[in-house]
Amino acid sequence: MNWTKVTKNAWQDEIASGSYDVFGTLKFIDGSCVSDTKATGLWGAYWHKVDRVIFGHGANKGLGVNRWCFDELGECTENRHLHFVAQSPMCTETFCAALNAIWSDFCADAAPMRHNFITPIRCKRDTGGYIVKEIGDHRFSFSGLKCSHKSSAQSETTELEKTGRLHRTLARVPDNRMNEALAVLEWQIAEEQRRLNQRSVY
Repeated sequence: MNWTKVTKNAWQDEIASGSYDVFGTLKFIDGSCVSDTKATGLWGAYWHKVDRVIFGHGANKGLGVNRWCFDELGECTENRHLHFVAQSPMCTETFCAALNAIWSDFCADAAPMRHNFITPIRCKRDTGGYIVKEIGDHRFSFSGLKCSHKSSAQSETTELEKTGRLHRTLARVPDNRMNEALAVLEWQIAEEQRRLNQRSVY
């Protein structure tokens, strides 16, 4: 039995059957200069901040963004970055933009907005296959999985709670950064569509 293939298929099934609607990639300015230990600390602190921004004091009770995270080193092991799928706890587009804005302003090592990639998911199975491709590879580590989170209460969100999360987020992310992140999101969605159109031609 090929355990690597079985494991990858299981992760694909998990992502495809879950309520995940956002795919993201968090990059560093220079991924070759960020150690595994440093990356783990930065990613963990980033997601802790995101949970606090969106859920406020509810984060103290275990509320947080539902997410699976997988770190990757790139083909030449010199491009450390984090892939993730997440369940939007508010308007999906605003959530994508907020994640990018918070990361790009989070630390000196974080890449600018246009170099990260955080958009709504088009196909969950394809997304799952892409982000677990290094499982079983010599480059794979568990640093990303350490900042994953599952909050069962989130699936029962009311519209009032979503509105509260939206207001908390907009109060913490400056207007100019949110507007810039929304513009980047629009550009990234257009670029993704352009690439899909090119594939269909060939």
